[in-house]
Amino acid sequence: MPNGAEVLIECILNEGINLISGVPGEQVLGVLNAIYDVQYDLEFILMKDERNASFFADAHYRLTGRPGVCLSTLGPGATNLLTGLANAYLDRSAVIALTGQASTEEMVKESHQKIPVSKIFAPVTKWSFTVGRADLIPEAVRKAFKTSKSGRPGPVHLELPSDVMAELCDVEPLNPLLYEPKYPPGGNLEVIKKALNYIMEAEFPVVLVGNGVIRDEASENLRMFIEKFHLPVVSTFMAKGAVPEDHPLHLGILGAFSWDVARRAVGRADVVVAVGYDFAELPAEYWNRDCKRLVVHIDRIAAEIDKYYPVRYEVVGNINRTLQFMLNFRVDEPEAKRLRRLREIEEFKRDFLDQLYPTEETRPLKPSDIVKVLNEAVSDETVVTVDVGDHKVWMSRCLVRRKPRKYLVSNGLSAMGFSLPAAISAKTIFRDSPVLCTVGDGGFAMSFGELETMRRLKLAIPIIIFDNDVLGQVYTRQRIAYGDRIIGVSFSNPDFVKISEAFGMDGFKVETLGELREAVELGFKNDRATIIDVKVDVEETLRMIKRLGPLRSVP
Repeated sequence: MPNGAEVLIECILNEGINLISGVPGEQVLGVLNAIYDVQYDLEFILMKDERNASFFADAHYRLTGRPGVCLSTLGPGATNLLTGLANAYLDRSAVIALTGQASTEEMVKESHQKIPVSKIFAPVTKWSFTVGRADLIPEAVRKAFKTSKSGRPGPVHLELPSDVMAELCDVEPLNPLLYEPKYPPGGNLEVIKKALNYIMEAEFPVVLVGNGVIRDEASENLRMFIEKFHLPVVSTFMAKGAVPEDHPLHLGILGAFSWDVARRAVGRADVVVAVGYDFAELPAEYWNRDCKRLVVHIDRIAAEIDKYYPVRYEVVGNINRTLQFMLNFRVDEPEAKRLRRLREIEEFKRDFLDQLYPTEETRPLKPSDIVKVLNEAVSDETVVTVDVGDHKVWMSRCLVRRKPRKYLVSNGLSAMGFSLPAAISAKTIFRDSPVLCTVGDGGFAMSFGELETMRRLKLAIPIIIFDNDVLGQVYTRQRIAYGDRIIGVSFSNPDFVKISEAFGMDGFKVETLGELREAVELGFKNDRATIIDVKVDVEETLRMIKRLGPLRSVP
């Protein structure tokens, strides 16, 4: 008869999961022992820090649409998961967190390393449950996976007392197909028709694309929608690639500089068609502070209440199905109005292209110089992971993405240290696909222990470090708010090339565009990881703020 840990692993396999990331401990030894017997079907990825294990699981969901699973022991192992789970919570990623716990006998009294993990996790999970009996495991696992994916996706937590994992029980997994239809219904047809007519009556409607479009796999229908009705479109950071960013109707990423083309286009709008957008990505106040733009809200979740988000029509349902219904309707629009809108879109597009890159090379390189080289080097199939800080603004604004699920960034929580474990996740899942990791020097310092994980797993990933010896975003905001009163943001970086050598990797220090192009090309051809240390101009963001207005409030 199997024990609780063996039933747990059987249930996880039954959900179609083949990877678990984590850091073990005494209270989860039984779970690891159960994985040992099925390790060719369910691989355990040992990370160097539990936070990175939860980042790995977060990225797994974004890349595959299947929940990622991470594992830790009790106490400090569990609390280390917290940042990654909070990240998944605000970026709407389905993650299953498994944490060990003392035996049920010890849970009624003070015990070594025992803290109330379920209570701690409750604010940043959709459901947190302590499995008190082994026979509850099938229902708990099934509910965890269903809850994590339903509605607005997010993390779920199961706490596993050690004696429950050792308890013998004779139970079977529950079949997930009994509970989850492939597509939830689209929005109400009558409301859809009224909303579409309202959109087409507007003078300059703008489509604002959020991360929900990617979650609902609605990118293709969205592209056909904007093309059929000749609508300009802007994207959030999380929605990069939902519509090809070199599309004539795409006017950039909303949320960088406040006078950027994307922001100006939304400012011109009289109606904003918000598709799969929620406030964790970007506050509505950022683009509608004067409340002059009315909103058509299209999402699987009802609209949040906010005075800066005045909803005229609300279409709640699966985005993909809703867009399919809209494509079936015919709406007549005066040709003169349509042509006038298209001329404005062309003018915005020209301005965007003119603002994208600097006209001359400087030393140190500007962040946009680096992104220009990356646009030449990465393919549409390259998964690009981006960390938090100054470089995130430039990567999100300037890197051209044409496909969904190819750009991973921490946005809602904006957690430094995300990109390296996310890149490890991507390369572990897609061994034959190119993966690029970009990170600031501050974020790299938080996660570079995972270089050992990359070496152990034999992952050939180029890592580009935006190196300026400072926490760039905080430095920029200090300069704006307090002038030269700079404190607590500067540091002295180690020799990143020597670090790469210590981990058995290749390393390059580059200062020119030519050196960068050569290093990136070698990095993608290499059969092992490559660290590319690029000295970058920390003052460029301040110069761009003078030209294009301040950054959004969230880094």
